[in-house]
Amino acid sequence: MDGHRSDQRRAGLAWLIAASILVAACGGQSATPGPSATAEATGAQTSPVTGEATPTPSAPATPVPSPTPEVDLVAAAAKILASPTLTAKATVTGTVVQGDVTGALSGTMTFGPIGSATNLRIFVNGVQVLQDSLTLNGKAYARSNGGPWFEQPATSGGGAEMLKAVRGLEVRGTETVGTTTLHRLVNPTTLTPADLGITTPAGVTGEAGLVVLVTDDGTPKTMIVDASWPVTGADGSVATSATHMELAFDCIGCTVAIAEPEEVFGLVTSKKLGYTIAVPHDWDAKLATKAADADWFYSPDDRALGVWRYSTGLTLNQYAKEYVEFIKSGEGGFKKVKNVTSNATTVGNLKAMRLTFHCTLQGTAQYVITYFVKVKGQMLEIDLLATPGYEAEDDAFMELVRMATTVK
Repeated sequence: MDGHRSDQRRAGLAWLIAASILVAACGGQSATPGPSATAEATGAQTSPVTGEATPTPSAPATPVPSPTPEVDLVAAAAKILASPTLTAKATVTGTVVQGDVTGALSGTMTFGPIGSATNLRIFVNGVQVLQDSLTLNGKAYARSNGGPWFEQPATSGGGAEMLKAVRGLEVRGTETVGTTTLHRLVNPTTLTPADLGITTPAGVTGEAGLVVLVTDDGTPKTMIVDASWPVTGADGSVATSATHMELAFDCIGCTVAIAEPEEVFGLVTSKKLGYTIAVPHDWDAKLATKAADADWFYSPDDRALGVWRYSTGLTLNQYAKEYVEFIKSGEGGFKKVKNVTSNATTVGNLKAMRLTFHCTLQGTAQYVITYFVKVKGQMLEIDLLATPGYEAEDDAFMELVRMATTVK
């Protein structure tokens, strides 16, 4: 419990779960009509309105300037999107599918010189799933549904791979969006999800496609990403997992902010006590050598996390009530116990009770957060011991721990 709590410490709040999923074909492609044979044969000009040949004026009074060379749309778009200094923000819409289940996808993507950030919401059967991911300075992070940030394999390329793939596109006609005619840049060959920074299960490959809609000068307005791959169920059945995303650029060259998570967690499994817990990666762990002992986790500041497992025939409510009576009696070294709260919750999808209280323990003032989880005739107890004064962030911190902890 030694050390000094930094005033800069924050408990990261937020969200991630759903794997990427769906494929919708990228729509028809219309060819741009060229000059008519009559126009070519007679030297006449083609009307931009009717498409019919019109007489060419004879003996113009002044020289007609040479036509301005057409913009290389692919090169122009690639120069913008594949630039190492690109900054951009985009609104994301789309769909996700796994087997016969379809969900709606929405959110944002932010691109910067050193990484990208994705914030997605997926609605499936009325349930919202939240997913955040970051790639930054060669590292990748993800979080789900308000849970803690976890570091991901460095191969999680994210948005950077999407942008690099623009170099291989070809111009394939135009598409009208609202009242604006945009040029379609289409990938001429089949890509894999990995080519676009989309992670699939280990050993599984799939197909992906990329379309970019650009203005006459090659400025990207919308990026359309499709990917799909097979998923084998526990019963051996094979379903299609796929994702369709449309990124409408809100701004290019704008100011963006992409920062590393303030606190990154890791998972620690206790074989003796039968659980897996999420703790910040810079905490030290001292695991029990026998089931009768406790596991301890120590932070660089002034917090400690202890975990015990006991056999009991009591229900959660009974156990919580007796525990409150125990600490108020002065047993176990607890003194000056006050501000006791008790609420039902879950840990690892199991019913649990959450208690909080202030006390003096071994002469030191403490704020204590305790979770009780009943499993297989035993009670798992998780205690956070922290210095009073930081209750809000300690509550938020333990919420992250709770969300990513599983018990067996």
